Amino acid sequence: MAVTPRHEQETIISFDPVTKQWHYYSDVPAHNKKWQHVIDPERITVEDTGAISLLEGTITGNVTVSKKRTLTAEQKAIAAERLAASRTKTV
Repeated sequence: MAVTPRHEQETIISFDPVTKQWHYYSDVPAHNKKWQHVIDPERITVEDTGAISLLEGTITGNVTVSKKRTLTAEQKAIAAERLAASRTKTV
């Protein structure tokens, strides 16, 4: 099975209130690679290239879906200073 075209890819995370389990289905290789360690697979398809083109199963760990954080120039400068200070700090 070839990787699904980008405009047709989807990731679905749903909750079953009867079994109280989260179910994962995705044909997005990047999502599958990121979350494969927390999925108990029922169905998995791995391409010759190593890409996981399909992953479906029960979520056994934690999956966090969040919007990427954007920082202002001032916030970036403060974070850079904090990182520089932590690198020079001795334990």
